Amino acid sequence: MLALRRAIVLQPDHDGAQLFLGLAYTSLGVLDKAEDAYRRAIALRPTNPEAYNYLGLVYHQQQRYRQALNAYREAIAQAPGYAVAYVNLAASYEALGQTDAAIAAYRQALQHDANLVALQAKIDALGRRVGR
Repeated sequence: MLALRRAIVLQPDHDGAQLFLGLAYTSLGVLDKAEDAYRRAIALRPTNPEAYNYLGLVYHQQQRYRQALNAYREAIAQAPGYAVAYVNLAASYEALGQTDAAIAAYRQALQHDANLVALQAKIDALGRRVGR
């Protein structure tokens, strides 16, 4: 973390350092500081799908699911093939009880990354839950 702070002091407009600082704070569970770091990364580079995705994860962990959805949607708008953002979007839809939307998002993730084969079991389980 010290190295990231030094990097930011040396180059304050480096969005990547802010992103990684956010990841460090997220891993430590310091979500308010993680959120601040992701927001700074976005302010420095508004087209930053990774920062939006990770900001969404912070919101999700704080049970701020609607804000998480917005962050994931922005990540996907900026990088339409970003399969992980679709997975995270689906998890927030699930948390809100929006099963159909969750299934659709999981399908999108699988469509963009065929290596996410475990998602098919998730899709099937959710489908059974809603009687499909």
